[in-house]
This record gives sequence, C-alpha cells and structure tokens, in this order.
Amino acid sequence: METEIALIVDATGLRCPLPMLRAKKALLSMSVGRRLLVRATDPDSVKDFQTYTQLKGHRLLGLVCAAGVFEFTIEK
Repeated sequence: METEIALIVDATGLRCPLPMLRAKKALLSMSVGRRLLVRATDPDSVKDFQTYTQLKGHRLLGLVCAAGVFEFTIEK
C-alpha cells in the first residue's frame, strides 16, 4: 500500500464548501490506500474534514495548522 502523498489540493483562500468539494473530487480519482494532502485557510474546514472523513470511511491521519494554513492528510 502506498504511504506517500499521492495528491496535493491547494484550497487556500477558498471558503466553505470549496475546500471540501475539491478534496472530494480528488479522492474520487484516487485508489483505496492512497493519501491526499489538503491545504486550506478556512477555519470551518476543520470540522468539515473531520465529519466528512468519518461519514465516508476515509481516515484523517493528520491535521496541522501553521501560520493560519491547515494541512489535512487523508487516506482513502
């Protein structure tokens, strides 16, 4: 199984629901076990990604915030 980041989605500067929609589109193109890194600046995206990954069966492996940019690592 691939453990490196397969795709990066830059959703910085976008407001809800655009970061989530871009991540969803990227995940649809990925195989199970691949990882996606999403960068977002919308604070509401934290709850959105936590909820979405739980509902869809993906794993939220990491959440880091530095200088107002949230980085989400998601495994499909």
